[in-house]
Amino acid sequence: MRSESIIDKDTYESKFIELSEKIEELASNKKDLENEAIDEKNLKDRLKEFKRTIESNEVLQKFDRYVFESIIEKVIVGGYEEDGTPNPYKVTFVYKTGFNNSLDITEQKNSKKKKTKNQDNNPCSHSDTDTR
Repeated sequence: MRSESIIDKDTYESKFIELSEKIEELASNKKDLENEAIDEKNLKDRLKEFKRTIESNEVLQKFDRYVFESIIEKVIVGGYEEDGTPNPYKVTFVYKTGFNNSLDITEQKNSKKKKTKNQDNNPCSHSDTDTR
């Protein structure tokens, strides 16, 4: 239109600048959306791997904070027994689905104590009985 003198030079330049800014804005938005898509794909891949690991009962070799935070709503340390007595060794995981899973870590602590004894029933030098 400019070459055919349908529009003047000032109108052409202002429209050109306006369209150039719009192109830059759209390119920036496109880049942001591509980054979000990559992040979402990575999270989905980690969730699939986590699900596969859970379903196959494999031991996780490495903690994945993002997967953990995407599944767990909160962790409650301490609690009460059914008779109302406090239990500081109770750990409850509340999942984002509403499901709860509680563990009593005193059982694990007691099993560790049994494992730290040597054949003579003497505590090993690296016994964890003095740590709290």
